[in-house]
Amino acid sequence: MKRNIFLTGSVLFACAVNAQAGVITHYDVDFNSPVHTPGSTPTTGSGADTPTNIGFGSPTVKEQFGALDDQPLVFNSTGNTAPYLYDQIGFRLGRGYDNYRFEYDILASNLIGSEYQMTLLLDTPTVQNVYLRPNGQIGLTGRILSPPPAAAYFEEDSILKFVIDVDLAASRWNIAVNGSHITSSTFQSSGGDIDNFRFSLGKKGFNSPRNDDVYVALDNLKVTSFVDGPDPVPVSEPGAFVLFGMALLGLFSKKRLRTRQTA
Repeated sequence: MKRNIFLTGSVLFACAVNAQAGVITHYDVDFNSPVHTPGSTPTTGSGADTPTNIGFGSPTVKEQFGALDDQPLVFNSTGNTAPYLYDQIGFRLGRGYDNYRFEYDILASNLIGSEYQMTLLLDTPTVQNVYLRPNGQIGLTGRILSPPPAAAYFEEDSILKFVIDVDLAASRWNIAVNGSHITSSTFQSSGGDIDNFRFSLGKKGFNSPRNDDVYVALDNLKVTSFVDGPDPVPVSEPGAFVLFGMALLGLFSKKRLRTRQTA
């Protein structure tokens, strides 16, 4: 029994020390109530469950949009004033990590055949983009996928589950959609970090015609980093202190049993 108590204390102590190792979550945004309200633009702020700002237009939280039926955010240019026919939200990042993973669900309607495109912009501050293009293809900044894999083509009104891994240390990023690999290529970060990221729906070119029938819905956004050690950004972790206390209690119990045995 003494050995069990000692092992328990040791394991809990290790858990307490490493409680911040593993996966760090920067954003986890599902646009659900009560934080966000259907029929309104998303709540903004500095929290992990909201965008930092609305850059352009009025993207609106909907109870559902097509197959995204759990309160997504919908982008559309209706009501936007020329020449800025964009719906755009932004998120502040720049957490000092050498890697980031972006996961999100997205669904487009009437985008193919239009002159609009949906873009994820990563500000490094040099901008690196991931596009849903009006030709039905997923594309990257300055890179043509030739020949594009089958997974690089998307169908409208179907959910696309993106997973984008950015390795700043290796200057690489990997993109997968619905579990299929799209590309692994060079990632250019002029500042060594990703300062901000944005989602934007708008015209492909300045002279492209307006089209208010194009819709894109976004949901289940999660941004994380993987670490092997403590979180470099100080974060309160009450659970770690609880585990640490339990570890000390285990060690104290062990010492107390030893004292009784020698008495």
